[in-house]
Amino acid sequence: MSHCLRAFFKKNPANSIHFWDCPSDDRWPLHHKVDTQTKSLQLPIQHPNKESWDYCQKSECNDLISTWQMFFENSLYKGNNFLDTYDDDDHIILPTYTKGGGWLNTIGISNSLYTRATRLITNHAPIGEYRARFFPDKTNSCACNNNQLKT
Repeated sequence: MSHCLRAFFKKNPANSIHFWDCPSDDRWPLHHKVDTQTKSLQLPIQHPNKESWDYCQKSECNDLISTWQMFFENSLYKGNNFLDTYDDDDHIILPTYTKGGGWLNTIGISNSLYTRATRLITNHAPIGEYRARFFPDKTNSCACNNNQLKT
């Protein structure tokens, strides 16, 4: 259908489609004819239906996750200070958004705990090691521990 519409619009720039609101209770004869034809239209079902919204969305999400995980496996992309997390079988848990994600779905619903876990995983906690990396001109040692770098 969309292929035919594209051809129709490319054929002449002046081509247009107008939609009219014709409630069925007005008993307009053309409305009945269109309604009958529409309900009798039988299109063959194609599996998988690559034109359906759900299929396109699922395909796009799968492609995005695959790309995301491919980039994530490259240490230059994720950085050298990222904390790798492992599952019970000692496999690295890759990023995902499904079912609450791969890392944070086990933490619970505490916002402060989520914040701390995210800082830990990404090594963006406001500690000396972080400050040394992003603010090299400022002091980054711990005053309470013989001025050692706080990690």
